[in-house]
Amino acid sequence: MKISKEGIAPYFMKISEMRDQLQELGEVMSDREMTIVVLNALPGDWGNFTSSIYGKKEATTLSEMWSLCKTEEARLKAKEDVGSKEQAFATMAKRKGKFGKFGPRRTNNKDRSKIQCYGCQEYGHYKGNCPKLRRTTTSKEKGKNLT
Repeated sequence: MKISKEGIAPYFMKISEMRDQLQELGEVMSDREMTIVVLNALPGDWGNFTSSIYGKKEATTLSEMWSLCKTEEARLKAKEDVGSKEQAFATMAKRKGKFGKFGPRRTNNKDRSKIQCYGCQEYGHYKGNCPKLRRTTTSKEKGKNLT
């Protein structure tokens, strides 16, 4: 019997029922045997947890085992949630090339023939891109370098 996707609690309920039924029939299972039954049913991603329990020298009771398994299940679920958040951030980072910080990047494919420059009063560009102002700025900078 393996652990279902519902979690560890239904599995432990079934194990407890089976243990009680065996006791009624006169077959008593030790705590170590019950621990081995539980550990063998755990999924593969519980490998580190399983190894640590197998390495214990003292026997773990079924109630202790249930408590440990609930804690491990919560830890793995939290780790899974963090993993999905990291994946979401990675996806956002990949999309950042297409989207800026506040949404899609805009392209400057506007018709600029109706835009008037505030620097030279000509049409077709903004003052920040004005070729006449750029020439005067660079000539002033050259003059500063001569002194």
